[in-house]
Amino acid sequence: MAGSDTPELLNLGEVCEIFGLEDRWVRRQVKRHGFPPPRRIDSEDCWEATEAWVWLAGVHPDLAEVAPLRYWSGQVEYHGVREIAGAAVQDWSVEGVRLRLVWKLPPLRHVLFDEAAALWPMVRRVVKIDGQVSRSGPVLFVHDEHGDRVGEWRWSDLARVLGGAAPYWPPVLRVPEVMRRWRPGTTDVVAAVPEIDAGPILRLAAALDPSFPAHQVLVELVQRVQARATRDAHSDIRSVVEDERAQWLQLAAEPMPTPEPASLSDAVCRAGWLEVLSRADSLAKTAVREVVAWNGGDSLPYGCRENIAPHDVVAAEWAIRLEPVSRLTAAFELVLDDEQDKVAAFLTDPVTDAPVVRLRSGELRTVSPWRLPTTARLAEVILGQQIWIRDAAGSLFLAPQISGYGLSYGYDGAHTLPVLIDRLLDDINAPAADAYYGASTGLEALIAKKWPAGTVLTRSELERARGRTGLV
Repeated sequence: MAGSDTPELLNLGEVCEIFGLEDRWVRRQVKRHGFPPPRRIDSEDCWEATEAWVWLAGVHPDLAEVAPLRYWSGQVEYHGVREIAGAAVQDWSVEGVRLRLVWKLPPLRHVLFDEAAALWPMVRRVVKIDGQVSRSGPVLFVHDEHGDRVGEWRWSDLARVLGGAAPYWPPVLRVPEVMRRWRPGTTDVVAAVPEIDAGPILRLAAALDPSFPAHQVLVELVQRVQARATRDAHSDIRSVVEDERAQWLQLAAEPMPTPEPASLSDAVCRAGWLEVLSRADSLAKTAVREVVAWNGGDSLPYGCRENIAPHDVVAAEWAIRLEPVSRLTAAFELVLDDEQDKVAAFLTDPVTDAPVVRLRSGELRTVSPWRLPTTARLAEVILGQQIWIRDAAGSLFLAPQISGYGLSYGYDGAHTLPVLIDRLLDDINAPAADAYYGASTGLEALIAKKWPAGTVLTRSELERARGRTGLV
């Protein structure tokens, strides 16, 4: 029997409050030699809390089940793991009273706790374990049979009840089939669950020649995501075994070693993803959706989604060169959503190969390039709802832009656009700005002015602003 070195003593009022009993009923049970006999302390009848719980477990297990975990004590039995949507449900019993733990599975989405409570045998309390950690260890959130949260229990109490240390699965190591096979006292080596569905991506990679850039970027993506998941597992383990927490915890799983992938060159990355984006098969489309869900598409040769108003004069000039497409490639995953019935036409920009859809409202939706596909130097920047770049050959482009580094003007905090302009003045093929600072103060001051939409800033104006008039 697991127990505490210093038993907690409860007076009659505390016994009734904690276990939901009536004092007359308790006294009657004592006289009948059912309820444990009290100890006389300071002129009060007192009971050892765990003794009271063990007795109650035998006569009223429904009341014992909802009592705080720190009072539980007795013979422990393990009943295994079952799965519901979003969680692995693990059952133990203590003196025959069911203890149900609900382990949220990655990606830690919503779980119906009433569904967990309704599994046979039905229980009145379920204990959720997600990823939060307190001073005593992982946090235990208690829910009733209706799914409502009713309190918290301490990990150290769970550990004491289960014999001194409670098994713990880091969130990314919670694999249902592995948890089902687990037995108390063992530690499994588990491949961490990545944030993307690697299956379709690897199937597409397997269908491609290993020398193709597309094969290389797909494999590198999966390796990178897997390595990150492994790092997350190690980080979580470190957080739960710090200080006094380690004594209450036994790792039920540890991550399988995963090497960091070798970095690919920008040229290989760009060529590989352009190849994937040009494919029309379902695996390529799934791969694009997965990479966008994982990092917003930062790996792709296109940046942010742009919604372009139909009345935009500059956009109308750009739209003239758009061409209809005969098939929907994976690139269209970047501009489509669940309301495809709103799409009037599927188009492409033949200069950048960017996908474009025209909505029934007349609005155009596309993605900005990561780099500009031109060798002619920057001629002018056009300010508006979108930022446009015109090169010396007269071609018009959406300004390069990536997620997290939006382009704006007209106020003192508009730092990313000056950085981008500074780069493009030096090299028209420079990538989208990934920094907020670095441009000259003159260029920042120019962009901070409240320019009206449609303002054209010429190369000479931009060069003067950054103090390089001799280079124009």
